[in-house]
Amino acid sequence: ASSFIKWRKILIPLILPGVLSGAFLVFLTALTELTVSSLLWSSGSETIGLVIFNFEQAGYTTHSTAF
Repeated sequence: ASSFIKWRKILIPLILPGVLSGAFLVFLTALTELTVSSLLWSSGSETIGLVIFNFEQAGYTTHSTAF
């Protein structure tokens, strides 16, 4: 069998649950990042989560999607 068939029939089904679980965990962590960032925010330094949130609140959707 060719390498592509091996990947498609064997390796991808074995790897896929781990990749999806990892992506889900990263997504959940990203959801809570805004709360932690807002608590740790000090004047003169903003985290990327707060910058994106502020752009969204101000109506600059094109700026916020650039991040």
